[in-house]
Amino acid sequence: MIKSDKILQELILTEKTNQLSSNSNQYVFKVSKDSTRKTVAMAVESNFGVKVVRVNTLNVKPKAKVLRSKRVQKGHIPGYKKAFVRLKQGESIELI
Repeated sequence: MIKSDKILQELILTEKTNQLSSNSNQYVFKVSKDSTRKTVAMAVESNFGVKVVRVNTLNVKPKAKVLRSKRVQKGHIPGYKKAFVRLKQGESIELI
């Protein structure tokens, strides 16, 4: 089993995720690749002290990128896993 501190890697803060958190009480986390919906829900509940209603996960594929310097090199942006976590009505996570 994965430790709960290794499941949640970071909270994703963009304009779209801010709208999700204010309108539909959802938060988006970058999570470890081998985590499941249940382990993500348990980690969020234990770390933030909130009640999780639903968790949706999404695997973001790696993207190719051209690195330009003196010569053209090919690189890539690694893939990761995202978790959309919906909280119980009236609960929220305090953002810094």
